[in-house]
Amino acid sequence: MYSIGTCYHDLGNLNLTILTTRADYNRKENLKWIIDTLNRTYNLTLRTTDRDDIFLDTYKVTGSASRLERLYAYHHFTLLLNADLTHLRRSLKSPDQTNITSKATSSVRSSVFNLSDRNPSITYDRTLELLIKTFFQWTNESNTSNYDYIDPLLYTDKIQTHENELQSNKFMFDATPPFIYKILIDNQTIELTISNGLITDIKDERTLLNKDDYLGKCFHTIYESIQKIKQNNISLPG
Repeated sequence: MYSIGTCYHDLGNLNLTILTTRADYNRKENLKWIIDTLNRTYNLTLRTTDRDDIFLDTYKVTGSASRLERLYAYHHFTLLLNADLTHLRRSLKSPDQTNITSKATSSVRSSVFNLSDRNPSITYDRTLELLIKTFFQWTNESNTSNYDYIDPLLYTDKIQTHENELQSNKFMFDATPPFIYKILIDNQTIELTISNGLITDIKDERTLLNKDDYLGKCFHTIYESIQKIKQNNISLPG
């Protein structure tokens, strides 16, 4: 089971995952550890919400996602420390968002904020070391040397393979969940049903289109629009 909305990540956004047994899974306790640590150390006033987000005043600084298996669970979340907020906003603002309908978890839009803008002493490295130290205290682990630092340089080939996969057309375009995209043709709204990067159905506002000549015209218009996207990086008309 997943719980996820929109994810954004860059090098100024600290990524944390807490892996536990299913019985020990507790998102609220995980977040309490985070806000208690950061409030005490950095003199902040962080708080959690009913959606298990962390806010500073009226600004969101993290959201949560989870996966629950039969025996195990993980809770994933991030902290906006010094992220590129301009790029974040540009990445999440799509001119096509009103044309797309899907069953994906909807994101609740919130204003965001970097913690380092409130306290300049907040850095990635300092916060990482702080959380490692307090994690042992929080879990009552006396052996503070009982953790591993994973050097990414030891996994360069695997990281490059994964990066190539995430940048591939197969991942970006052929692995999409089902969604409906609306497009305007001859002043008529057409609904395209798309799954795994393929158009599986086309409907107009009144009835299912089944005339070969009109379907051919639709596909021709769609094909031209897709070519424009590839060439000019623009959105579909509509």
